Amino acid sequence: MSTNTDFLSGDKMPDGSIFLGEGLFAMPMDAEKKMTSKEADEYIYKLNRKNALGHSDWRLPSPEEQKFVFANQEKGALKGTFNNASNYWNEKQVNVRYNMITYILASFKDSLKVILLPKRTGFVRCVRTNSPRFVY
Repeated sequence: MSTNTDFLSGDKMPDGSIFLGEGLFAMPMDAEKKMTSKEADEYIYKLNRKNALGHSDWRLPSPEEQKFVFANQEKGALKGTFNNASNYWNEKQVNVRYNMITYILASFKDSLKVILLPKRTGFVRCVRTNSPRFVY
């Protein structure tokens, strides 16, 4: 039986996902188009409902995971699969004190925190971890 340590960042897994390292896996391609944060949530919901690549725990990456994804973009099966000129959505942040939800749009150069704006668009590259993660 193989473990995550048997793989290198960018290796394509038998299920079609891409190993990034440290138990993190990514979809092999971006979503087909830029989308609003609401559309991104709906897209991920549908991926999980149809058990995409045999998994139902796909999600937006955290800001730290997004940096890791970007750092590995030229490795193995990830090479050439990103839209480098665009922004990508990160996981939503819930601010209970101010009763608002914010998302982060990350670019390959920097990140920009934005309040949930219906018309702001970005690309989506879903990730999942090898271990269970609590999902709200």
